[in-house]
Amino acid sequence: MKAVMVLKDQTDKTRRAEEYMTDFNRVTRRDIEVLDPETRDGEAFARLYDITSYPTLVVIANDGQLQAMWRGLEELPLFDEVEGYLNA
Repeated sequence: MKAVMVLKDQTDKTRRAEEYMTDFNRVTRRDIEVLDPETRDGEAFARLYDITSYPTLVVIANDGQLQAMWRGLEELPLFDEVEGYLNA
């Protein structure tokens, strides 16, 4: 499983999302992959998982199946919640 943050670069929400990912790594020793929806790969990923607001954090199974999704900074989950999905 992997966690992916779909995040537009250089917006007013970028810094807080980056702080979340840094803190997540410090606490769990796991990385969150970052995709910019304005790149080719990021756009394809956002379209595939119907992501239309940013930032959005998703957990994806190894087979590509969506496990969980949190939209916006107000909904960012506790680290334990994300790690629980990653350990499943």
